[in-house]
Amino acid sequence: MFFDIIANFFYSEKIKELIKREIAPELGLELLDAPCGTGTLFDICRPCNYTGIDIDENRVLEAQKRYAAGNFFVSDASKLSFSEKKFDLILAAGLFHHVDDECAAKILSEFSRVLKPTGRVIIFEAIWPRHRYNIVGYL
Repeated sequence: MFFDIIANFFYSEKIKELIKREIAPELGLELLDAPCGTGTLFDICRPCNYTGIDIDENRVLEAQKRYAAGNFFVSDASKLSFSEKKFDLILAAGLFHHVDDECAAKILSEFSRVLKPTGRVIIFEAIWPRHRYNIVGYL
């Protein structure tokens, strides 16, 4: 998939190490990866109880094929169907640059609803270069 080419470029091994260090995966930890894409970050989230959501059905189908041990669902992050206080950790890598402020507020509200009181949200986003002539930064 074209998505995998972009994801593998964006999620270098160094970036994956940084995310894994912040996640501190452990057995029994309930983790939501939103959006999960094709499951790019599944392996670094092990041994957590992994749930991945993505709005793109084809990406979810690919993730389900690749990672049978994960739970993958087609879902809009602004309208989660999970019960309240289900997750210990929510990973939102590359989500918020796709939505406007109103949608981001809905997503954060949903994250708050499904996050346990002692839970954490990790948001990881690309930061665009400030100077418009920074071609390398845009790449």
